[in-house]
Amino acid sequence: MAKKFCCPKGHECPSLEHVFRTLKLSDSDVLNVYMVGSHMWGTCGSHSDWDLVIVLKTLQTAKPLNTHKANIEAFILSQEQFVQSIADHLMQVLIVLWLPKGCVWVERFDPRSSFKLDRVALAKALEHSRYRDLRVAEKHFSKGDRQKAKKVLLHCLRYLELGAQ
Repeated sequence: MAKKFCCPKGHECPSLEHVFRTLKLSDSDVLNVYMVGSHMWGTCGSHSDWDLVIVLKTLQTAKPLNTHKANIEAFILSQEQFVQSIADHLMQVLIVLWLPKGCVWVERFDPRSSFKLDRVALAKALEHSRYRDLRVAEKHFSKGDRQKAKKVLLHCLRYLELGAQ
C-alpha cells in the first residue's frame, strides 16, 4: 500500500505514484522528494498547488528544472546539483535540511552529511531570495492579487528569520 502524506493543514497530498506519473519520473531514478512551499509553511488553501523539491540520480540538463504540471510545481535537480545548491545555501533547497518528517516524502540520500554553514554564502543567498521574492510580491500587488503578494512576503520573511537564527 502506498504511503499517505498530508500537509500540516490536513490537505491530502498527492501520492508519490501520482507525482511520478504526472512528471514522467521513474521511482528508481528518484533519490529524494520534499514538500515545501505553502503546504510546508501552513499558508495553503484547498486549491494550492503542491511545491516539491525532487532530487534525481542524474538529470540531462545543466541547470535544475522548474516545472509545473497539473497541481504540482517541482524544482528538479540531480544529486550533484542538489549538493551544490546546499553548498551555495540556496534557500529553496537548504530548507530541506530542517523540514519536519511529514514534509520529507523520500530521502534515500542524506543531504546533511555534506552541509557546512558558510555565513557569507548564506547572506548572499538570503539577499538573492529576498530580492526575487520582493519582485514577485510586487508583481502580484500590481495585478491586484493582494493575497498572493502577502503569502510571498510571509514566506520571504520566514526565510530571512531562519537565516538570522
